[in-house]
Amino acid sequence: MALFFFFGVDHPEHGAAKRAALRPDHSAYVREGRPSIVLASPLLDGSGAICGSLLMFEMNTEREVRAWVEQEPFHAGGVYQHAIVRRFELGQNRLPQRGWPDEAGAA
Repeated sequence: MALFFFFGVDHPEHGAAKRAALRPDHSAYVREGRPSIVLASPLLDGSGAICGSLLMFEMNTEREVRAWVEQEPFHAGGVYQHAIVRRFELGQNRLPQRGWPDEAGAA
């Protein structure tokens, strides 16, 4: 298994509206992918508004990550202007262990 990041930057002209409309589908898709998702979080701009997504996966290949991302509702629905997948090696980690939020608060 290897670690991969997905970095999605919302389209500045219509990302917020599409994100709001697709959030329930996105949340359900992320919950289904939890066995492979190590971290999931929105990205925030300088004013605190959501402007993208960051997910970290533990999967065998980049191809598997890209296949998951292609079906992800925000990506498939045109929320992202840029979508990047990269493999990485974990160097240091000071993040505390936290579980997934309940169903109502899922990312």
